[in-house]
Order: sequence, then C-alpha cells, then structure tokens
Amino acid sequence: VDAHNVVPVWVASDKRETGARTIRPKVHKNLPEFLREYPALPQAPTAWPSSLSRQPDNGPSSSLDWDALIAEALQRGSSVPEVHWVKPGETASKLALEGPEGFLTPSRLAQYSAKRNDPSAKALSNLSPYLHFGQLLAQRIALSASKHRAKYKEAVDGFLEELVVRRELADNFCEYTPNYDSLDCAAEWAKESLNVHRTDKREKLYSRDQLEQGRTHDEPWNASQMEMVHLGKMHG
Repeated sequence: VDAHNVVPVWVASDKRETGARTIRPKVHKNLPEFLREYPALPQAPTAWPSSLSRQPDNGPSSSLDWDALIAEALQRGSSVPEVHWVKPGETASKLALEGPEGFLTPSRLAQYSAKRNDPSAKALSNLSPYLHFGQLLAQRIALSASKHRAKYKEAVDGFLEELVVRRELADNFCEYTPNYDSLDCAAEWAKESLNVHRTDKREKLYSRDQLEQGRTHDEPWNASQMEMVHLGKMHG
C-alpha cells in the first residue's frame, strides 16, 4: 500500500526516471484511476477491544512514567523556540487548505502562478508541514484543488505539478536508487566534476556554525538560512 502518493510509486513507473519530463506523462496517465474521492468508511460491526481493558483492575494501565517523559521533553526542547506561524492538527490543516484564509481562497489562488517565487508575497500553499506529518494527504489536497481548475487553471496546474508530479519523482528516485542518500548515486559527470574541483581555492571558507547562523557574505543566502532557522521552512 502506498498511502503517501496519489499514484503508487510502482504503478507510476517500474524504473528510475531521469526527470519530471519522463515521469509526468506516466503519472497523468494513471491519475483518472487513482485521483478519486475516498470511499466511505464502513461502520464497525462491534467495538474493538482496547488494550487498556485487559489491564488488571488494581494496576496501572501502562508501565510508562508519563510525567517524567513529558518533563524530559520540555527540558530538552526548552532552547527551541515555539513555532507560531502554523498550527498543528486535522482541523487546522483543513483550515489552511480551505478555510477563510486558506490556500484555495480566490485571493491566494489568483496570485499563486505569478508570485509563488516571491518570498515577500503570501502566495505559497504552506501545506508542507501537514503533508510531512500526515495531517493532510496529497490526494485530498489534489481533489480539493482540482475543483478550482476551471477558474484558476494556470494556478491549479502549477500547484498539482509540484504536489503530485515532483513529489512522485522524488519517491521514484528513492524507490529505485538503493544509495539515494549518498553522493555515490550522483551521475558520473557530476562526481567527476566534484573531484576535478576538489582542491580549487575558495575565496571564502565558513564553519558549520557560521553557515547555520547565516553569517556569510551572501545576504540572500543568509536570509534564506534565517527563514529556515526561525520558521523551519525555506521559500521556494
């Protein structure tokens, strides 16, 4: 079962694709079969027994010390600032998609195509956290966005390209590339280029801390890094 993608990764392609241009027609060919409304959940005939109901009446329901675990989590995360720009949960995710100020409102869809690459404009969907943590599925988002295609064709088509085709391309790469998390998977020309320039003199060298804290000579790079530090995301 592939609950991550719209088209299951092994259905979209049986090999590693070279880029979006090669996987795109394969994904679109299968969308009519897979991009459908979810079937209604059947009513469970009987209540499912809970593991808690099998605990002794005079004993704790769990051997975990929840108070200690919560205290430890709070202590470890005390140096990490709380994220305020996004709220978690299913209800919040639905509002982010279709609420009064959600991505699929006319005012935001209307500027998606022209301004999505402008960091100063509120043109992105900002749905990545909900996708990442499974609070919204790509299929649900795609179904909802498709309803607006008649009026905002360019915006919806561009958004679905990122949401469906590009995500499926990334999963295709991981599925068919055993060493996908290593430079060993790079093309030979890329590895050769890295080796040729390995000893080139660099005008500037930065420590890891300097890079993480956005303290370089490149202001756009610093701004992007600080967005990552403070918001947990980078525009693009």
